[in-house]
Amino acid sequence: MRGETDLLSHAEITHLARQIQEISWRAFKRRLLCEKMLVDISTSAIHIDCVEDFLDECVKKMGQALEVEGVFIWEYDPETNTMSNTAEWVSEKYPPYRDKLQNIPVEELGWSLGILQKNDVINYEDVQDIPECLEKEIMKSMNIKSILIFPMFIKSNFFGVLGFETYAYYRAWKEEDIYILRTASQIITKSIESYHAEKALEKANKELERRVKARTAKLYYAKKELERKQLELIEHREELLKLNKSLIEANDALSLVSRNFEKGREEILKRATKIISFKILPLLEQMRKKAQKKEFAADLDILVSYIDELSGGLLKKESTFSLLSNTEAKISAMIKNGLTTQQIARQLNISVETVKTHRRNIRKKLGIQNKKKNLRSYLLLKWREILR
Repeated sequence: MRGETDLLSHAEITHLARQIQEISWRAFKRRLLCEKMLVDISTSAIHIDCVEDFLDECVKKMGQALEVEGVFIWEYDPETNTMSNTAEWVSEKYPPYRDKLQNIPVEELGWSLGILQKNDVINYEDVQDIPECLEKEIMKSMNIKSILIFPMFIKSNFFGVLGFETYAYYRAWKEEDIYILRTASQIITKSIESYHAEKALEKANKELERRVKARTAKLYYAKKELERKQLELIEHREELLKLNKSLIEANDALSLVSRNFEKGREEILKRATKIISFKILPLLEQMRKKAQKKEFAADLDILVSYIDELSGGLLKKESTFSLLSNTEAKISAMIKNGLTTQQIARQLNISVETVKTHRRNIRKKLGIQNKKKNLRSYLLLKWREILR
């Protein structure tokens, strides 16, 4: 049999039972507070007007429900590659640190981010057990005793961290606490994701409305512009009809004038041709025959050919010598009159080679391809045609 000293008294048993009951009640009450905290955060997340205010409210509710001295959220800025404390709650006994913990380069937080970006949790009952790093120095400067940090992801992208800290005592976090706090972290990130999606949708809707209004206004003005141009087109069409009628009347008048002018022109041409053929050309021929020097005869020949060309133009016929330059025409007349290449060169004060070049050009322009054909004979023949 056991001795009396081995047995608990009734009073001791009663006290132990009360302690167990009290511990169970505190655990139950604490669990209720945590559940209520999750419900409150979820309720606040239904409609977020400002992300910053929402995060401040979340850390405050978690701090009051979890009996810790501090709760914080750090966000990652991909543009600057830095981390900043964007939401913080501390109990009244301790100073805030948020303003001192801004824009910290990510490379200086290699130890903690190496763990958190793998979606692992940092859980230390005593921060002295953390390896030497910047994060440990920051925690020691803030007199933190225990730390618990969760990673936060939005659409698989690292968003930041959610942390809990104690200053007055060391705390070992239970698995059920970690589960509840991870759930809170996920509620917050999902809420922020929904907020950004909602804002993006609102922005897209506003942009769509703006484009629809702009398009509607553009179509309205385009319709008005089309109506205006249609009216202008009708007016222009009426003006064109009037102008066309005036043009037809003017054309009839011009046709009549043109017929009268052509009739008078033909009479003038006939008279001019008659004077040139029967008065001027015979007179020039007499002068040419009386010329003592052959070079003067050549000049008269050229004058005759030009007058013939003029009369031929009046009668709408082409002269044989119209294609020749003045020099070529003079040389052709001198050739017709029997001057040799050397004589022509001497009289015109040019080289023999230059005269030969002119002779080749005369042949080419008059279409004399046969080299055996005598140029003087050809020119005499054409000259007789002029004087007929």
